[in-house]
Amino acid sequence: MGKAVFGWLCTYVPEEIIHAAGALPIRVVGSTSETDLDDGTAYLYVNNCSFSRSCLQLGLRREYEFLDGVVGGSTCDGARRLFDLWRVYVGTPFHHVLTVPRKYTRRAHELYCAQVEDFKKHLEQFLGVQITDQALRQSIDLYNECRRLLRSLYELRERDAPPITGAETMEVLNASFRMPKELFNAYLRELLEEVSASGTGHTGTARLMITGSVLTSPEFIRSIEQLGGLVVADELCTSTRYWSDP
Repeated sequence: MGKAVFGWLCTYVPEEIIHAAGALPIRVVGSTSETDLDDGTAYLYVNNCSFSRSCLQLGLRREYEFLDGVVGGSTCDGARRLFDLWRVYVGTPFHHVLTVPRKYTRRAHELYCAQVEDFKKHLEQFLGVQITDQALRQSIDLYNECRRLLRSLYELRERDAPPITGAETMEVLNASFRMPKELFNAYLRELLEEVSASGTGHTGTARLMITGSVLTSPEFIRSIEQLGGLVVADELCTSTRYWSDP
């Protein structure tokens, strides 16, 4: 595609700014299947979450060497240490970390706005471009459309016999983190039409909800569903927190 590619490490990184700059944002998610974490654990203590160590593992193994930049958020100590280690040992050309407020207050809003503006200026300087208001509005519209489509997908899971499983939903989410949103939105619209009209449904002995922080493994959810459960809802950084409007 000839575009710069930027990896983001935190749900609260505004992808729209990267997209409006003419670049491709993708989520750095580490491994989506079981893997050893020897390299990551050598730099990040074992008490850090496996997600942080997995991301660093793949970075150290040069599996993200195609990235032109990486953007993180100071949401927890593990995430911040991951960013610091990535900057030093992986060596992606562009680095930026945003301070993410913990409160819904006026001062918190002002802080985050200032952080986003600093990120925008840093990105413009690195790429040698100007991010216009029109480009930002177009990117915001595109990403909001993605959020609406993902919400529609989740509404299908509320049915008594959902036409899509929890594991299949996770596969869709993983695609949303990596694909250009223009292409992903088009594919997701087709998928919604197909599964809505399929006339098939899935049932289980128990309807389950998964909650936590980061989960990108369809196999984890599939193992639950193979035992008779059906994951119909989730509350994760890699699911509802990604597309919902708080």
